Amino acid sequence: LPLFSYSAVCWHKGGFYVPAVRVDRERRQDLRLMNFALIGKNAKRFKKLYPENRLVRHLETCACVYGCPAGRNYFLQRYEAPLPTSSHCNSGCFGCISVKHSKSCPETQPRIKFTPTPREIAEVALHHIHAVGNPVVSFGQGCEGEPLMVWRVLESAIKLIRRQTRKGVINLNTNASLPEAVKKLREAGLDSMSVSLNSARERYYNRYYL
Repeated sequence: LPLFSYSAVCWHKGGFYVPAVRVDRERRQDLRLMNFALIGKNAKRFKKLYPENRLVRHLETCACVYGCPAGRNYFLQRYEAPLPTSSHCNSGCFGCISVKHSKSCPETQPRIKFTPTPREIAEVALHHIHAVGNPVVSFGQGCEGEPLMVWRVLESAIKLIRRQTRKGVINLNTNASLPEAVKKLREAGLDSMSVSLNSARERYYNRYYL
């Protein structure tokens, strides 16, 4: 089985029950609120709008094959749009969902196999920014490696986006392993950054990341 979250399920008094409690009331990843017909319809429409854009086709696979909520929200034109870019990583995270660990444990969402061009990235980002009320576009997704590995591509893409609009938040999910690259991205127009740090103690940090 892939590394999704799992729980035991039982049938009791005419209904299904799981030993779990919902702690996050955020609605953007609630599958019950996603219009799957609209996702498929917009995936076809976006491919016609951007026929040469490989990133749009990659996101269609994420949304329609691997069930990625972020990819689905892109095609629903709401909340946050993913911008996967990097096929490589400089960490070896335990439980990485985009790299196969063993024959018995397949990857949840196979890693992107190409690096989109700045133009491809900007097209996806600008489409989302112009269509959504409070848009966010994010580098650093589950279907990629570490985005700082291709930071020059990100820098060029951010500049293309910011030449056309100041609207929206451009976010980066990262291990922040290249501080000078982060500085360049901030100067280009990056708005926010989420740093993955499971522990500040070297011993435990290395157990997970290395």
